[in-house]
Amino acid sequence: MSRLSNELAEAFINYSNAFKQDPKDRETAEQQLKLALKRAIDFVSVNIYLDNDAAKLPEYAHYEDGYATDAGCDLICTSVEVKEDGRIKCGTGIHTALDDRDEISIVPNSRFTKTLLIQQNTPSTIDAKIY
Repeated sequence: MSRLSNELAEAFINYSNAFKQDPKDRETAEQQLKLALKRAIDFVSVNIYLDNDAAKLPEYAHYEDGYATDAGCDLICTSVEVKEDGRIKCGTGIHTALDDRDEISIVPNSRFTKTLLIQQNTPSTIDAKIY
């Protein structure tokens, strides 16, 4: 199981155990479950290596009450290479080490559609098996 799967399973097990111990305390158990799920989903750790000082960690642009309100992080391009066939390769300087069954998706922001550029293979999926 991935780390996220383990966190989710643990949250439900803790909820189930708390509810079994005292069914009258359902509201508190539900609040603890919601908080555990929010923490597990919003704060999944990913091992990241940055190539150089120009590389920047992906980050959320907007927060509310300490939690990101955006659907995804912003990824910054740090290098541009125009290929012979006209394609453009944008480097990020980021390398990830994912657990089995974890994945990262790269999806263009809606601002991207206002340009003449086309992102091939979108959404792009990065998983533990990419070499």
